[in-house]
Amino acid sequence: MSDRDRIRALVEEGRISSDEAERLIATLDEIDEVERVLPEPIVQPVAPAAVGQAEAKIAAVTGSATAGETQAVGTEPAPRSLQDGGGWVVVDGLAGEVKVTVDCSVGEPVLVGDEGVRLEREGSYYCVSQLGGGSGGLVDRLVGGFRRSSLRLKIPKDYGLELKMKTGQVQVCGELSYLKGSILAGEVDVEAARGVDLSLSAGELNLGLRLLEGKHRVRTSVGEVNLTLLSGSSVRAEGRSSIGDVRVGSRFEKEAQGIGHSFKGQIGSGDADLSVRVSTGAVKVKVEDE
Repeated sequence: MSDRDRIRALVEEGRISSDEAERLIATLDEIDEVERVLPEPIVQPVAPAAVGQAEAKIAAVTGSATAGETQAVGTEPAPRSLQDGGGWVVVDGLAGEVKVTVDCSVGEPVLVGDEGVRLEREGSYYCVSQLGGGSGGLVDRLVGGFRRSSLRLKIPKDYGLELKMKTGQVQVCGELSYLKGSILAGEVDVEAARGVDLSLSAGELNLGLRLLEGKHRVRTSVGEVNLTLLSGSSVRAEGRSSIGDVRVGSRFEKEAQGIGHSFKGQIGSGDADLSVRVSTGAVKVKVEDE
């Protein structure tokens, strides 16, 4: 049975409404279209080296990368281990709205007011997933995502956040230790992060970054990337849009390259490295204290 036939069957069984069915089918259409227009094959991003064996747990979609760019990006200031009071939170969901707050008053991740998801510790990770999501198919997990308005999560200040989502909206308030992962389609808004290795196939990224050391990267196949380098950053940044515009502040050099543009520049002493790639779309980089 196809996913769309499964949705029709759920309507007939009275498990979902006609309106929910229309939204589910629209989401499936969006996912199909994004996968159809991806300019590069789907590959697995390289997890931060400090995470150890965790990359085996990550099956994700990245944006297009040029030859050699899918290899390790090097070491970076990843969160401390759980034993030292830090760790990782993995949000594993296929649809929905995710709101994360970095809260200094909590000692471990906390779900706020949502009975449709579960929070479980798996080794060095805390994993947030939909109830029943591990054994259900795509449609069943999408149904779970649509039937909750949002997932709200509080995490301690020393924790990193990993996103493993098909489609959705993510909002982060406060300053993350590290942000990594991938989303097929959607929007990500992050107030601040001290490290990043993130991929969005289609949509919009709005990221505040306070980069002090290590190597970092942002990838989008189709969409828009808006970056703010926050006060205190010490970073060498470079990037390009293969088809699209680049808008940068006075501390960066901009160069036209065919129907695309590239940029490079340095903030502070340049102790960190940031790489930005957009296949089709726009890149905007600004410095907070300019």
